[in-house]
Amino acid sequence: MDVRTFSLSEANALIPQVAQGLDAAKGLLDELRDVRDQLADLRIVWGDAVDQPSCPDHAEYVGYRDRFIHLEAEMADRLRAVRDLGCEVKDPDQGLVDFYAKRRDDVVYLCWKRGEPRIEFWHSLEAGFAGRQPIGTF
Repeated sequence: MDVRTFSLSEANALIPQVAQGLDAAKGLLDELRDVRDQLADLRIVWGDAVDQPSCPDHAEYVGYRDRFIHLEAEMADRLRAVRDLGCEVKDPDQGLVDFYAKRRDDVVYLCWKRGEPRIEFWHSLEAGFAGRQPIGTF
């Protein structure tokens, strides 16, 4: 496996940047859900007619649709910036991020979750979040 691996201190040094990027992405995700719901509501009321300029709510629908597209692109940019730091964003909603690391001869993940002050867990590549182990066993 040819990936960048982090020491615990290197990964922990990136946590403030990762947290900032994930917080921004979470805010965008929440707004995306709100806009998606507005689009769905208009679609429920008008059906496919909402796509037609003659629909009374067409302009509102187009505004929400354009906002959704913009938010989606902005969220993708924020997540890409976090990934560009060298970590894997597993769940932007929960704020789950993994960093590749070496444990003896194995590549594992250092695992961080939004709200944790530092990386306190690790897990094998196969185990996932449910298999997190305390960093003291790293």
